[in-house]
Amino acid sequence: MGDSPAELSDKIDWKLTPISTQQATGYGLSWTATGKLLQKDASWHIDETAADGSNRIRLMENDSLLFSAMPCGIGNLVVVRRVLEDNKPNLWLLNTVSGELKQLTFGIDVEKGDCTPDGKWLLYTEDASGDGIGHIYKMPIAGGTPAELAHGTSFTPLVSPEGKRIAYGKTEGQGVRTKSKIVVQRLEDGAIEKQIEMTAPFDDWHALGWTPDGKALSFVHNTTGSTRCRCQVALLYR
Repeated sequence: MGDSPAELSDKIDWKLTPISTQQATGYGLSWTATGKLLQKDASWHIDETAADGSNRIRLMENDSLLFSAMPCGIGNLVVVRRVLEDNKPNLWLLNTVSGELKQLTFGIDVEKGDCTPDGKWLLYTEDASGDGIGHIYKMPIAGGTPAELAHGTSFTPLVSPEGKRIAYGKTEGQGVRTKSKIVVQRLEDGAIEKQIEMTAPFDDWHALGWTPDGKALSFVHNTTGSTRCRCQVALLYR
């Protein structure tokens, strides 16, 4: 844990301190709207803690397999990806205080999704829809029929900080003609706002995310060919 600097560069002295004493935690991290930290460990369990790692509480104590958890709107709501006995991952809405649980998707293999900041809409990808390609859907958190926003080899959609756009990865072509892109798309009308062609395939970069001001996308790009990675930022607007 450490304070975030006003400007990012490779000269920053982060002065970080550990927030966990467990041997295999931090495989997935996200903040709730109330300032709590969600931490996934190597055993596929998710704990909610304070920012400094204290007051650790296990989410879904009786679940043996949780893939991810992400905040959904204001308050204590999070969306968790559960795998039950039917071996079909799906997304559920969990109130971390009351324990109230509601199933949101009923697919074959629903990948990690994201919520709009107001908590009204869920965006998610389903990869096993019967036609062998990925589909990105938008659906109301309150319930309703999902609407398709994109299809193809589409990866997890990420909602922008202001809640009006999504970004996701997409692969086009085959063999030596394969191209990897980041697509920025408007939520309201589904229009493509921008496409950024990447210089390397998806295997070489991951962890796509928006910067807080919504003007750039960040991702981890492996430029060394080993386990060491360098973080790069792709600017969308100036």
